[in-house]
Amino acid sequence: MQITYLKDYCESAYLIDSVELDFNLDLTTTVVSSKIYFYRNKNIKQTAALKLSGKNLTLQKILLDGVELSNTDYNIDSEYLVIKADKLANKSFVLEITNTISPDANTSLSGLFRSNALLCTQCEAEGFRAITYYLDRPDVLAKFTTRITADLQQYPKLLSNGNLIEQGELAAGRHFTVWQDPFPKPGYLFALVAGNLEVLEDNFITSSKRDVALKLYVEPGNLPKTAHAMAALKKSMAWDEATYGREYDLDLYMIVAVRDFNMGAMENKGLNIFNDKYVLASARTATDLDYNLIDAVIGHEYFHNWSGNRVTCRDWFQLSLKEGFTVFREHQFAEFVSQSQTALIENVIDLRNRQFAEDAGPLAHAVQPKSYVTINNFYTSTIYEKGAEVIRMLAGMLGWPAFRKGCDLYFDKYDGMAVTIEDFVQCMEQVSKQDLSQFRLWYSEIGTPHVVVQRNYDAENKKYTLEFTSNKKMHIPIALGLLDQSGADLIATRIIELRDRATTVVFDNIAQEPVPSLLRDFSAPVIIKHNLNSRELLLLLQHDSNDFVSWDAAQQYIINLFNNAVTEIPDAFIKVLSIVLQDNTRDYGLRALLISLPSNNYLLENINNVDIDALIQLKTLLRSTIANKLQKILLQVYNDNIITGDYQYNANDVAQRKLKSACLYYLAAVDGSIGIKLVQKQFNNANNMTDKLAALAAINDIDCVAREQLLSAFYQEFKDDPLVVAKWHRLHAATSLPNTHGKITELMQHDSFSINNPNNVYALLGSFSNNLVNFHHSDGSGYNLLQDVVLQLDKSNPQVASRMLECFSNWRKFDSARQTEIRSCVSTINQQAQSQDVLEIVAKILG
Repeated sequence: MQITYLKDYCESAYLIDSVELDFNLDLTTTVVSSKIYFYRNKNIKQTAALKLSGKNLTLQKILLDGVELSNTDYNIDSEYLVIKADKLANKSFVLEITNTISPDANTSLSGLFRSNALLCTQCEAEGFRAITYYLDRPDVLAKFTTRITADLQQYPKLLSNGNLIEQGELAAGRHFTVWQDPFPKPGYLFALVAGNLEVLEDNFITSSKRDVALKLYVEPGNLPKTAHAMAALKKSMAWDEATYGREYDLDLYMIVAVRDFNMGAMENKGLNIFNDKYVLASARTATDLDYNLIDAVIGHEYFHNWSGNRVTCRDWFQLSLKEGFTVFREHQFAEFVSQSQTALIENVIDLRNRQFAEDAGPLAHAVQPKSYVTINNFYTSTIYEKGAEVIRMLAGMLGWPAFRKGCDLYFDKYDGMAVTIEDFVQCMEQVSKQDLSQFRLWYSEIGTPHVVVQRNYDAENKKYTLEFTSNKKMHIPIALGLLDQSGADLIATRIIELRDRATTVVFDNIAQEPVPSLLRDFSAPVIIKHNLNSRELLLLLQHDSNDFVSWDAAQQYIINLFNNAVTEIPDAFIKVLSIVLQDNTRDYGLRALLISLPSNNYLLENINNVDIDALIQLKTLLRSTIANKLQKILLQVYNDNIITGDYQYNANDVAQRKLKSACLYYLAAVDGSIGIKLVQKQFNNANNMTDKLAALAAINDIDCVAREQLLSAFYQEFKDDPLVVAKWHRLHAATSLPNTHGKITELMQHDSFSINNPNNVYALLGSFSNNLVNFHHSDGSGYNLLQDVVLQLDKSNPQVASRMLECFSNWRKFDSARQTEIRSCVSTINQQAQSQDVLEIVAKILG
């Protein structure tokens, strides 16, 4: 495997002023002609060969300044077209290349490919080279003009970046469009879509009174599900102006929703291409979470217009420069739009489930990696979510006014350029006058910092001491408070900035021994190790004024139950849950989170000795104990939060549905039939997908006739909607009931499943790989199934294959028999796989 290193970065010897692309579209043989205006990089003195990337292309001809080159003038292989240096004496020159590609044969969904009846592109990170020969690197920016010709009946809409400057009909039933993007961009931001599309049109008036046309394209029949996405786009544009002073720059902004897409969405300049699950929504087919994700992803891709497009990355080692920053902006926006009081906790849950686990295993890497085999494998939770947390820390440390000034300087100074993480940090230093040398370690250090907290109370002198010891000498802001024994705040929240491995903080005039409230508002992405006892954790759960610490105390209490291998659930815990559940002064959504059990992934990462069978047994005991001991209270809270009338997506209703769903999860496990009947009633009466799916989730691990009946009814009602069918797949894959492996195998042959569709793969097989009971069945059948799937995908879509393989990364946590089974499967993949994507992950997993 060839490794690319950050230390080896060098500028391109040649740069590009502009590109003229001409596509003659055909499903099996598309002809791509490019006319590229090159000039020498003045920083490179020696004449060098011109090395253009190209993959799965059939070269037809090359012209240099109008003269066709012979095959002795260049070298060509499966990855590069190299024009010899002696042909490049001029300071500037024009290269014309004609090649053919086959969209229909392109199952990788990178480059130009078929999605259902559409043709579309995905060029990040290195997909443009699968379209034509090019300097396919993010630091080469050029202005693009694109002409598209195609059959009018088959592809009535022909879209690309920028503004439409020409269109018309041609002979033989064909037509064309010409698009011009006035802003220089790298090849990874190129986009093209062709097909039969319906469009929702709107407009947005910018702060400078420019009228921007908004067009949202979907496949026929999906138009009624686009209103929320369009509203989210307009809110994104207004929010970015108000919060960051960033105004949209083109006359037209387009979004296209497609069915087959490796990623969530792509921020191509002026023509975003979306996985349709982040666009399509109606009360009948989409949950509250779906609506929330549409807001977030629409915002994310729009915000990239500045944090990613106008200012882009010098190289792919800087990926978090655009992604970490933009995820932070997305989180700010999503919280603003949803008005959710639990957004922070939900972000932390996601971070801990995925990124902390990534940091703790063989796939751990820095926010700015130093090397890679294929950049596709670094679109990770570390780059995105941890990168966002680093920015959130920075904004908190500097304060919003200084951070905003730093952002303004960054955007203004580097507009139209490809830059680095270091450039961003220097802007923050310049405006804040702070030395961020130590803070930079957040970008280069691998792993999650662990901070151990020791405490001492000197009653005679009324002094309270906290000693912090970190395993990494990093700049770590710890927000904390102190509570008295009744749960009242003794001090206002204070920020302690750790800069050394050991830091001691002394509090004077503390009249009684307090309980520390640590890491308030998750002030840093670290793991806090403390010795709080059960009584203290329950006090924080019940009384802490900081919602995050209150929730975190509940999670830690439950983790302790697992580590202590309890055989019965303490009454003290049940009592506090009953108080929390009935505390109407707390947000509905927060109460739902406070009574929720940790995810299986989080349990795996935090339990000292993983025994899967014992873990499942205790988790089942927790659910049934809470259900039976709090049945009356759960039922009362459930009934109090039934919403009558039409479905509305707003903060209050969403929070109430969260609480109602959390109660139903427990009520379904009550001894006897009352819970099952309640689930059936909610399913049958639901006027929205959130309530319907919550009913199915509540009954999904319960072996009863009602479960099969409801799942069958669900499929019959929604079998024509692929996104809802994906939810049905997910339910089957997630259940702890026996014979799930057989059901997965059966569903893989079902008409509703295609292994070429990433949404299908992630819903069915991705969910199964997170199934603690059945994926990790002692017979190894789950591991063998995934092995076969990875090897099949390795041949057709290596990006999806490598993502599916990641579930094996924590294999050393399990018992020796399971370790042997997993290692055998991963070794088989290592022997048979062909793609660099898969082989890189395998090498890291095996170590």
